[in-house]
Amino acid sequence: MLAHEPPPKHPNLYVRNLPSQWDQTAVEAMFRAFGVVTGCKFFKTAHVPYAFVRMGSIDEAVAAVTGLNGRLCSGKLILVKHADADAPYDSPNENLYIRNIPKKWTEEDLRDHFGPYGEITSVKVMPTSADSPGQVAMVRFTELECAKAAREKLNGVPPPGEAVALNVKVGCGGWVSRHVGRVSVNGGLSSHHLWPSAAVGPPCQIPCPAPL
Repeated sequence: MLAHEPPPKHPNLYVRNLPSQWDQTAVEAMFRAFGVVTGCKFFKTAHVPYAFVRMGSIDEAVAAVTGLNGRLCSGKLILVKHADADAPYDSPNENLYIRNIPKKWTEEDLRDHFGPYGEITSVKVMPTSADSPGQVAMVRFTELECAKAAREKLNGVPPPGEAVALNVKVGCGGWVSRHVGRVSVNGGLSSHHLWPSAAVGPPCQIPCPAPL
């Protein structure tokens, strides 16, 4: 945070110039080095890929801005700042939507992996195309706190013996479109959302996620 900027009032961040080969799991994994990621929306297909990332607290958001803004990662200068306003992401509920599941896994494997976080009422593996990097499934817990704990611990983390991280999201509800930072349709910045000047820092020392 620059000296002349007022203290942030929320933990929502705007991130720009992300590597186009990344997916949402990779974006979240980078920010998890600074705390809990409670929400993420990655606009991968924009002319300049960008994302909104909500941290678990204002202090964690400040740490992420300090640690990532102006840093090089995967050949890109990552720009990170506090979003203009806070916004809800997916409303927490007992249902989780999971991607990048190892293709050899069965419903029983999913129960074994997610079961330590609470009682599971249902598991549904969905059909995927042959060229998909992994399976997709829905896992439903009996308790909201169990689902939240599973997402916090397992999202962005590869299962044992696997190289690809799981992408664990809230299973229903959707991204709420609000002005969490005024962004033009091509992913660039509008005249009302100006980036502070950021000196180019040294290459990012945080392990950057491998392209998925």
